[in-house]
Amino acid sequence: MGPKLVTQLPDRVLCLVAGPGPSLAPAGLVDAIDLAIRGGVNMVQLRDRVSTGNVITEMATAVGDVTRNRAVFVINGDPELAALTGADGVHLPESAMPVSTARRIAGPSVLVGRSVHSPTAAESAAAEGADYVIAGTVYPSPTHAGGQASGPAIIRSITGAVDLPVIGIGGIDASNAARVMAAGARGIACISAILAAEDPRLAAAAITDAINQQKPDDDTR
Repeated sequence: MGPKLVTQLPDRVLCLVAGPGPSLAPAGLVDAIDLAIRGGVNMVQLRDRVSTGNVITEMATAVGDVTRNRAVFVINGDPELAALTGADGVHLPESAMPVSTARRIAGPSVLVGRSVHSPTAAESAAAEGADYVIAGTVYPSPTHAGGQASGPAIIRSITGAVDLPVIGIGGIDASNAARVMAAGARGIACISAILAAEDPRLAAAAITDAINQQKPDDDTR
């Protein structure tokens, strides 16, 4: 599988973090991703923590096919799989391998991002050569139940610390996405706001409209 044409982050990112789970089989996930892209998702991160072997390779290939020339496609934590399937990049957890190692494995031209939860972690990612960071947790999130939410303040503190695109994550939906953007984010990342919606296309479209709004950042909740 050859390299893709979509290799840069969009000006305003709407990233869908997606993976199969108890309520969403692989085939349904690919369909949901397709609908979400139609609604405005322009970046997809495959985070598959349940599949192994050929199953995860097939899943990554299918997601690569549905995103090809439509959305940036990155794979969470597995640069070898990113290289094998021709993904646009690899996204690393905060404490995962060095950025240089991921880039050596996945290829010199791929995007490499990292999850961060503090300005210090973001500074480390920037020093390593990361292309972007995903920062959170912004709002309470069902996928990080019990985790501390810092509000848009975490976005302001990280954008003030590094000269990298910062994508906010954690409990972000159409009702609060504009505040996250106003805090300085390049975009937002969603999971349940899109995948748990009755219509992923409509959910993505509503969030797309929200991130294109300009609203004063007068609320850090």
